[in-house]
Amino acid sequence: TVSGPVSGNRHVVGSVDLGAAEPVDIALDGTPIWVVGVAEADVPTFVVALEGGTLEVWRLAGGDAARTVLDATASSEDEPPLVVNTEAGVTVVDVPDDASDITYPAVVGDRLLYITASGGLVIANADRAVELEINALPDTRISVSSDGLISVLAGPTDRYRHGVLGDDIEAGNLLIIDPAREEVIGAAVIDEPSVIEGIAAPWVDVDGDGTEELLVTISNADVGARLAVFDRSGILLADGPPIGRGNRWRNQLGAAPTGPSGEIEVIDVRVPHLGGVVEHFRLDGQDLTRVADRSGFTSHRLGSRTLDMAFAADVTGDGRTDVIVPTIDLDALGVITRTASEVGAVEFHPLPGRLTTNIAVVAFGGGALTMAVGTSNGVLRIYQG
Repeated sequence: TVSGPVSGNRHVVGSVDLGAAEPVDIALDGTPIWVVGVAEADVPTFVVALEGGTLEVWRLAGGDAARTVLDATASSEDEPPLVVNTEAGVTVVDVPDDASDITYPAVVGDRLLYITASGGLVIANADRAVELEINALPDTRISVSSDGLISVLAGPTDRYRHGVLGDDIEAGNLLIIDPAREEVIGAAVIDEPSVIEGIAAPWVDVDGDGTEELLVTISNADVGARLAVFDRSGILLADGPPIGRGNRWRNQLGAAPTGPSGEIEVIDVRVPHLGGVVEHFRLDGQDLTRVADRSGFTSHRLGSRTLDMAFAADVTGDGRTDVIVPTIDLDALGVITRTASEVGAVEFHPLPGRLTTNIAVVAFGGGALTMAVGTSNGVLRIYQG
């Protein structure tokens, strides 16, 4: 289980009231860069990767935190550790020697999937391994649908050198793959001069019909970034307005029932490095129409491959889905709740330092959420529902 939903959609079903929760602050032995949360025997457990590759494991039971010894190190500062629960407890999966060191594997059923350094996709189980030569983006994340399909970004190109995600290489196409059949079943090729500016294509149900679509950000130097939704065969279903100039990015968060009456909305952060605007879009035929926005937030650090700094969930305990996103200076978490006429109320929850990690969330069967973040002064802060 890696931090965040394996679908790539940053929407978590469950509830934690950040206003009522008493945060638990844990002093770490360094600066945290990734936090991965799992439910170990119904106890929230967080694996924290520190600068330099050290891993610390903390379990929170009854409000008390206890450290667990783990004989493992992070394989790369560009990727979170792949953490799984076994009968022996929390285990970090070793990354294969031929895997790309700027992304991380995925587990689908009994199969381990990973991107190789040469752009292949390996699908392996206990009996066999097969590699599909797909020319994958070296840092693409593997996103998994609810019925076991995966999406990856491929066709590396340098035709749009914006470079907000750590390099000047972006994706020229989107692939949909069935791991069980070990074949590509759908593809979308992005016409020049545009690219897919991102490292993942999350699975999202934009129209509420129970079938997930794929959400990406398409950018070029002429008009900048716009959101686009594709079906699982690679056909464009809808897109939104471009920003209007190059070198201006949108970080898509996903889709969630954030509307005033629970309507599904697509959420992004426009120009997260330049004042950051949280935007809400609705599907209107073949258009994504912006219905609300709120400035002063960010979801990304320039040059980083960490794209899990914001998500949607009920974090006020009122049964409504909110958006939780850091303030532009990264020293507080903002909670945005939609109203009928605007983005709506905003709560602010100060952090003990500047946010340096993703936001990790552990969901339990009863609907409770536990959330954790790491900060610049070496603190792991945990909010328990």
